[in-house]
Amino acid sequence: MALSYRPVYRHVVLPMHCLLRRRSTLRWYDTVTRQQRFSADQLAALQRLKLAALVRHCAQNVPYYRELLGQRGVNCQSVEDLSVLRRAGVRLDKQVVRTRGADLLADGANQRRLYDVTTGGSTGVPLSFHRSMDTVCRRQALKFRAEEWIGKPIGTRTSLIWGRLPPNRLHIRAGRFVYWWYQNYQFLSAFDIGPEQLVDYVARVTRFGAEFIESYVTAVHQMAKVIAARKLNPPPGLRGIVVGAEELVDEQRAEIEASFRCPVYNRYGSSEFTNIASECALRQGLHINADHLLVEVVDADDRPVVDQVGEIVVTDLDNYEMPLIRYRIGDRGVLSSQRCGCSLPFPILKSINGRVSQRLVTRSGREIHDIFFIHTLAKIPGVAKFQVVQKSLDLVQVNLELEPNVSREQTAAQTRQRLAELGDQGIELAISFVDTIPLTSSGKLRHFISEVPSVAREER
Repeated sequence: MALSYRPVYRHVVLPMHCLLRRRSTLRWYDTVTRQQRFSADQLAALQRLKLAALVRHCAQNVPYYRELLGQRGVNCQSVEDLSVLRRAGVRLDKQVVRTRGADLLADGANQRRLYDVTTGGSTGVPLSFHRSMDTVCRRQALKFRAEEWIGKPIGTRTSLIWGRLPPNRLHIRAGRFVYWWYQNYQFLSAFDIGPEQLVDYVARVTRFGAEFIESYVTAVHQMAKVIAARKLNPPPGLRGIVVGAEELVDEQRAEIEASFRCPVYNRYGSSEFTNIASECALRQGLHINADHLLVEVVDADDRPVVDQVGEIVVTDLDNYEMPLIRYRIGDRGVLSSQRCGCSLPFPILKSINGRVSQRLVTRSGREIHDIFFIHTLAKIPGVAKFQVVQKSLDLVQVNLELEPNVSREQTAAQTRQRLAELGDQGIELAISFVDTIPLTSSGKLRHFISEVPSVAREER
């Protein structure tokens, strides 16, 4: 399939698919493309209109919100600003989704016609989220829009390093191959990949002629290390790499760009909302899809903060089947007071700063977030992968997977030096060299795991 297939996909295949399957993707694409040209005032007016309609819908049709908004005395006919809900203490978390998920579904919603996404989250207890096909199409349109910002038009030939292969059944794998093939994508599993497989991936991406790569941070970072170590030529014709699903730190971005000789673009999303924010070509922060999502960053007292790290809270303005209002997504980030140098009207997330729950705690009460370990250990030469496990308030185990011919003694010494402040906190450091660090079922790497029970955290 030559690069000339791109306009065929955009103007023939995709419209025919939307027509035959009754998909609203292109209709939403036209809408979101128009909305990105809004002024700040127009965007704010759209947000007020959508929020007011959503709250009225929830008060009338969603059992959980009908009960909550009534208890909190919210006048649901005049809510045009999140501050009203914030003052009333309206906020949703994963525990509510877990225990009262059925009450979050709108009255009359036909669950058999909704599309479910189930995620285990940090606790391993499944969470289920429901959305209509129209919501799925809208979110796909938002992805298309964000990719246009970086010069990746619909139908661009792309290698996708994501998730894992489907079950080893011919009809299933053949179906998935056709699914990706007709979209001009090459699918490569991100699960259980080692140096030799990554060398093969470089060759396969080259043969495919990809213009872009979409990948987990860890997978493409490991590929970049293999390219550098073996002095391989990167796939020619690559114009960019889009990463997501894991925190991206400056050191990783620099290594990836040096090996692949093209820019890296960061994207922030989740199972609950799909694409939340994306970098444009200027890469001055992640543009929030604020025409469809309201994103707050709040402190421990639920007060909005700007230019400082806080908890990310998200409201989906368009999912009426299972509304999520002021949902604590579990991530920390920084909302910027600055605007990007591009013409987009959308606010900027300056950074994503790790999971709220993923933090090391000490007996003295100090908290060290997981992003610290990525910044610190990613700089050690010869470390292919790492995972930090807090076994107790007094013990941290660092699992290291090394590249070939790397000295364990020197690596251990550097690790202890870089993590010396843990010793200052009275924490014993145990270093373990392993053949491989297991990935999650979807192929992602968890850099930090806490095995400290929550009661121990509270009583420290």
